[in-house]
Order: sequence, then C-alpha cells, then structure tokens
Amino acid sequence: MKQLYFIVACMCMIWLAACSDMNDVHDIYLKNGETVYIGRVDSIHVFSGRERVKIRYWVTDPRAKHLEVLWNHGKESAVFDIPAHDPLEGLDIMIGENGSSIAEGDYTFTFYTHDDKEHRSIRYEQLLKVYGAQYELTLNNRIVKKLTKGDNELTIEWGGSNSDQEIGVEVFYTDLSGKQASVRKPTEELGSATKIVGIDLSRKVTYCTWYKPGEEVIDDFHAAILELQL
Repeated sequence: MKQLYFIVACMCMIWLAACSDMNDVHDIYLKNGETVYIGRVDSIHVFSGRERVKIRYWVTDPRAKHLEVLWNHGKESAVFDIPAHDPLEGLDIMIGENGSSIAEGDYTFTFYTHDDKEHRSIRYEQLLKVYGAQYELTLNNRIVKKLTKGDNELTIEWGGSNSDQEIGVEVFYTDLSGKQASVRKPTEELGSATKIVGIDLSRKVTYCTWYKPGEEVIDDFHAAILELQL
C-alpha cells in the first residue's frame, strides 16, 4: 500500500511540474502578445518589361493598407499604399520607373500586405523574368531580299521571319523636307513588299526588326539597327 501511495505522489508531482511548465509558456505567449496576421494578396499577375515590371494584384482584406514588395533575395524592396477599392478590382503598380530600374534577370518577387498597426500577412511569391540589353543581343534582323529604287521612293521585299516572337520591322529614313521619319510594318504585312514614298534616297536608310518575347510583356525590343545598301 505504501508503495502505491508513493507512486501516486510521484505522478502528482510530475503532473504539477508539467502544468507549471505549460503555464510558463502561456505566460510568455501572453507577455509577447498574440501574433496577428492580416490577409495576404489573393492573386498576383505580373507583366515583364525592359528593366521594369507591371504588377496587378487583388486583395480583399479591408485591413490591408500597404503592399510590400521584395526582390533580389530581399536586397531591394518597395512599399505601396493600397487605395480604397472594390475587392474584385485588380490594382496596378509599376516597379522600375521614375529613374529606377530592375537589372535584367530571373527573380522571385515576395509580397506582404501590412495594416496600419505594423501587422503583416504571410508571404506570397511569384517568379518573374526581367528583360534588357542582353536579351536584345540575341535578336536577329529579318533579311532584305530585294531593294527597288524609284523617283523619291523605295520598295523593300523581305525574307521570311525567323522567330515567332517577331512583331514587325521599322524603316528609318529622311523625307524630302529633310526631316527624320520612319515607317513600321507588322509581321503579318511583310509577305508583301513595303513601299516608302517621299524619301530622300541620297541619305542613309536603316531598319530594325521588332520583337515581343511574350503576350504579357509590356515593352517591345529590337535587333541592332542596320543600314540598307541602296
């Protein structure tokens, strides 16, 4: 019987010690305050560009007042105010404008929403590619098959396209009044010859081929400008 009392007493002491430890943890939790998370962005849609990006986001938590964006492994960041809006309405922001830029490359962008009491959401991540000069170096110009000169006019016959990212060509010339001018033709019109009238054929004529690396890219890019041999 004494042995039974001893076992019960030991179990009671262990239980009391465990309760004490739990209370200590709970006291620390209450002392530090409960962690409050606000709603993160519901969805993100990114549009790549030339050393810049356009971001369209949706957020429905009315407590969210600011959007924090981090990239380049958290070394760069920006904070934007979230205006009052219809929760179903997408909001647009631009990063890489007004004298700033984002270096060309592949990134993971991280997004947090914040309220006015310094509470923030859990993170939302989005992969993104930023384009620039290195991408343009990979672009080739469409071949010129034939040039036909007339009386202050030039007809250009084009070779075939070499990329599904091509969106057209642009020809730069001097008009008869001495002003610089250009004409841009979309890819779908290059199966036919391009005729330029009112052109000063004694001056240099150049051209380049334009590209868009994706439907949701906000900028166009061009191959190196080449001179036509008239």
